Amino acid sequence: MKTHIQNMDIKRRLYQRRLTESFMHIRSDERGMGTIEIVLILAVLVGLALLFKDYAVGLFDKIKAKIDTDATSIIK
Repeated sequence: MKTHIQNMDIKRRLYQRRLTESFMHIRSDERGMGTIEIVLILAVLVGLALLFKDYAVGLFDKIKAKIDTDATSIIK
């Protein structure tokens, strides 16, 4: 016959096993991974855009000025 302490030990091990299985199921679930990856990629792209904003605007202005100068010289 099992004692009360042995019963408690068995219940604790069963609870621990269920908890471990639940954790492993949650950990292996990858349904939201695509969304997280897209959000991280967008965050990196926005960060890079903010970092190089002044450079990109300056480069665009130089290209636009060159096109305007060349177009004006062709028309004359």
